[in-house]
Amino acid sequence: MDIKTFSPSALRPPRLLLVGNYAPDRQFSMRLFCDTLHDGLAARGAAVERILPAPRLGRWRGARGELAKWLGHADKFLLFPRALRSRVRELRAAHGDALLVHICDHSNAMYVRETLGVRHLVTCHDLMAVRLALGDLPGPRVRFTGRRLQRMVRRGLEAARHVACDSRCTLTDLQRVCRRPESGSSVIHAQLNYPYARLPAGEARALLGPRLPDDGRPLVLHVGNNSWYKNRDGVLRIFRTASALASGAGAGRPRLVLLGPELSASQRDFVAQHGLTKDVTALSGQDTATLQAFYSLADVFLFPSLYEGFGWPPLEAQACGCPVVASTGGSLAEVLGDSALTTPADDEAALAGHVQTLLAQPTLRDEFVAKGRANVARFAPPRMIDDYQALYSQLLAA
Repeated sequence: MDIKTFSPSALRPPRLLLVGNYAPDRQFSMRLFCDTLHDGLAARGAAVERILPAPRLGRWRGARGELAKWLGHADKFLLFPRALRSRVRELRAAHGDALLVHICDHSNAMYVRETLGVRHLVTCHDLMAVRLALGDLPGPRVRFTGRRLQRMVRRGLEAARHVACDSRCTLTDLQRVCRRPESGSSVIHAQLNYPYARLPAGEARALLGPRLPDDGRPLVLHVGNNSWYKNRDGVLRIFRTASALASGAGAGRPRLVLLGPELSASQRDFVAQHGLTKDVTALSGQDTATLQAFYSLADVFLFPSLYEGFGWPPLEAQACGCPVVASTGGSLAEVLGDSALTTPADDEAALAGHVQTLLAQPTLRDEFVAKGRANVARFAPPRMIDDYQALYSQLLAA
């Protein structure tokens, strides 16, 4: 579908209802996507509001572990559907065919059945969980309840009037896994959800303080959690090889900082066994300003993910003037193009070589800094808002 052929002003402004995520699930990037879309549309004068599952049962202070999870499920799948149906009825009575419901995260695609037949769409960020539940990816085994949940998601995506995907890679997955025709789907690239920009070195160091020793060593940065597809074990192996290459070339040993959760026991053992204790640091609980400071000071951003539905961190690094070494997993080749040094995730020797090359060749590093900044311009917030407004107009005119 060519959404570019529709002007956002072709129709009168619609009444938009954005369906967001359950706050206790802490899906930060998904909540930020919904908030950014809402604020961008509101700033252009659109009549838009958000609705999201309220933590009622799930806010009970005594809820822990499995109990908290099941109380959250009750909030999301028993109580919220009634609230959503009620609000859709109210808005439909007031606005008729000008109403459009946008489910901002595919993990809530089961809410399609609560839209009561009004025009609607779902944004699909990736299909990793659905593919894992189907045994279509080599990740961890999904339990019975997880498979049931992902079946609900898949059926919601199959029933949706329109699905907007973050990337061509995700659209390909959608067409194959959910058997959707391309005529009912489109690609709208996600945007940077924060105005990342390079900070002056002095300002960035002052912000980080003792979290990053000022010892003059080259800094390799990774951002991600311990999920299988983030390939944190691979990050450590690649860094070990890159560090050995640097030492063999007579250069200084680089430092690796991993922003995310603490290292697992096996990861700590790996660091100790290979003599990297003084070279590797894992830091958790960093806010966005701190993240921007690390991006600004890093010499190389390393991102060897096995799969990404979109992949925000490499773009965030590029916006802060940090060159990127990444895998080609999922959408990364599409999102990064020739603005980064990319290699399949299983070629760890090549990825390590790319890291060392950028550390050793300042001219090449500057070249990829410039390429990265040019690439980031493709994902500026106004472009995504333009595309969604055009799609809204098309769906309302259909």
